[in-house]
Amino acid sequence: MKYIIGKKEIDIPEKEIDKLMDSLDISEDEAVQTWLFDNDYIENEEEAVLTKKAKDNRITATIHEAKDITKTRAKRNVERKEDVDKEMIIAAVANMLQGMGIKGNVTNKSKIVEFEYNGNEYKIDLIRRRKK
Repeated sequence: MKYIIGKKEIDIPEKEIDKLMDSLDISEDEAVQTWLFDNDYIENEEEAVLTKKAKDNRITATIHEAKDITKTRAKRNVERKEDVDKEMIIAAVANMLQGMGIKGNVTNKSKIVEFEYNGNEYKIDLIRRRKK
């Protein structure tokens, strides 16, 4: 269906007009007007007034910014237990690399050794699997 507003010609799908007429139980002219309002070809004065009123009210913004200020999450200090076994293994790996003439860097004394060999960078990460 072709509809002309001012100098603009708008092509309105027939299926959408029929669907509006059936679902809202309105005439064809009212369905065309509704389609034009919904697709922003013409402005609905009542809708514009209500939108302006809602924006001025700022209730929705207040609702979306709401939060409970009584509950604050306390940060806790995590203290890691020393793992003597892992520290010994990492030290042994670093000593072995040093014995081979490879300079290793212990990044984490109970976990990681990094080194360079033949122009490539390597990282050994020690992970203990605990019993179930």
